[in-house]
Amino acid sequence: MRAAAAAIVSSVVAAGLAATLAAEAGSVWRALGLAVVSGGIVGGAIVLVDNMLSLAADQRGQHESLVARLSTTSELAGIDLRREDLKGLYLPGRSIVAGNLRGADLRGAKLFFADGRYADLEDADLSDSDLSGSTFAGANFAGACLRGATLDDADFTGACMRGANLAGTSIITSRLVGVDLTGADLTAAVIFDSHLEGARFENAATDLARISANAFDSTTTWPPSMVIDPAVEVHQPDFASMSLPN
Repeated sequence: MRAAAAAIVSSVVAAGLAATLAAEAGSVWRALGLAVVSGGIVGGAIVLVDNMLSLAADQRGQHESLVARLSTTSELAGIDLRREDLKGLYLPGRSIVAGNLRGADLRGAKLFFADGRYADLEDADLSDSDLSGSTFAGANFAGACLRGATLDDADFTGACMRGANLAGTSIITSRLVGVDLTGADLTAAVIFDSHLEGARFENAATDLARISANAFDSTTTWPPSMVIDPAVEVHQPDFASMSLPN
């Protein structure tokens, strides 16, 4: 229907323009042609606005349908949510194992106690989100924005956070074992009482960051300018030299 209306408007404008060009200056036919062209332009504008409003309504309906489906489904493993608008999404305890959320807008999302192992969140926006108690072991957060996010009591073992924005993020009593934070922005972040064995902080920005009382070992790498105080270095026990009961 809208396509037909657009075609009619185009035909009217074309006819009015032809009449205008063919008529003599100052003639009634020239004036009529100009009036037809003007009316066609107004009609075209109305059709365009109507199309835009219809498209927005369709997109809103699709978004509401998607959110409803996500909210009523507990098993979302492998789901494809690339570049979806999921602001403020409330999905506690859901499984998004190996899900594709690249570039998704998850600002303010509530994903606490979620299972996001091996999920792909590259370039996703998780600003001010809550991932407390969640498991994102092996997940990909490269280039993601987690500014102001809460990552307490969470497991990010082996996750990739290269170039991620974690400014102002809270990471308390969490596991970041083997996490790659190369080039990440940790400005004003709080990392406290967490496991950082094997974590990589090369070229990470740590201005005003509070990183203390964490467990780390000789495989943990820090930026040259970072001062870790106080911290707890973890040493693996030498089981071979221990006398164990039979």
